Amino acid sequence: MASHDQLPDLERFKVVENSVILSIINFFGLPEPSKDTYQYAQESSSVTLQQAQSALESGTTKYHYFHGSTVVQIKDADIDAYIGIFKSSTDTAKALASFESNAKKDSPRMSSARYLALRRILPPTLQLTKKKSHENPYFELWALCCHDLGFLGPLDTPSYSDPAASRQSHPILPVFMHHFGCAIPSYEALGCINHVAQGRTVLDVGCGNGYWSALLRRAAVAVVPVDDCSSTWRTGWVSDTVRADAVEFLRARDSSDEVLLLVYPITGHGLTGRILARYHGDTVVIVGTQNRNRYTAFPDQTVDEHFALQPDWQVVVRLPIPSFPGKDDALYVIQKQSRDR
Repeated sequence: MASHDQLPDLERFKVVENSVILSIINFFGLPEPSKDTYQYAQESSSVTLQQAQSALESGTTKYHYFHGSTVVQIKDADIDAYIGIFKSSTDTAKALASFESNAKKDSPRMSSARYLALRRILPPTLQLTKKKSHENPYFELWALCCHDLGFLGPLDTPSYSDPAASRQSHPILPVFMHHFGCAIPSYEALGCINHVAQGRTVLDVGCGNGYWSALLRRAAVAVVPVDDCSSTWRTGWVSDTVRADAVEFLRARDSSDEVLLLVYPITGHGLTGRILARYHGDTVVIVGTQNRNRYTAFPDQTVDEHFALQPDWQVVVRLPIPSFPGKDDALYVIQKQSRDR
């Protein structure tokens, strides 16, 4: 578990020389990569900062989009258009429409744009205001990384949603995970949580190092971060994490008027199902994969498939959020329909 003696100051972040690694070093006050011995462990592998830097600079780990058997060269303008969908200063729906309307026919950009538009569910009553700037270092670093990796969005193809594809991790991902977490909170995603919470407390169960909790608190959302602290993080974002088993925490708590937030819940041991069974409220927010790669939440169902079988629950919001190559992440809001709202 990371030390919380001094939490990072979001206002201090700045992009350094358009470099992911240099920006991370500057923000967190790390040694230069050749002198940094920290092991960024994720699942069964680990990397050093220098190894991640070498992988990015080599250009050999770029994501490849294909047209038939031919690798398609991705333009920076297409990547910028994908990034722009999630910026706080843009109207997401309009940016998404532009992402499609300005795409070449049968191009990867066209395929990704149509898929993202198809997946988006947002009620008319939940329209968020734009904001010129929004302090979110993870988003800024992700935007740089999209250019480094040549990524312009997920695809709706069997090969992309294959579970094996989601586990092809680039060396930069463990670095991001240790400093920020697995999923990137977009401005729209954070605003959506704030809106559906309606002043209620959000239980960030399995909060990891607390990045989502920290950004929600900056938006004046009351959050209780909860984690069993079994994982190691290089950076901590909150100092008051409740150290507890998720199921036992909910078993002992009256959560009837609280919102449950699960960011990248693991599939093992039926954990997501057991957590949901102990939650007594009416609003669940799940952040994780939306395709069939089975990387988060449920090992044998998508989030949509799971709740389609729960007659009292309905998916009311589904928002694609920033993703990495091989991933297809989204924010879901699922509400119990019996409550008079």
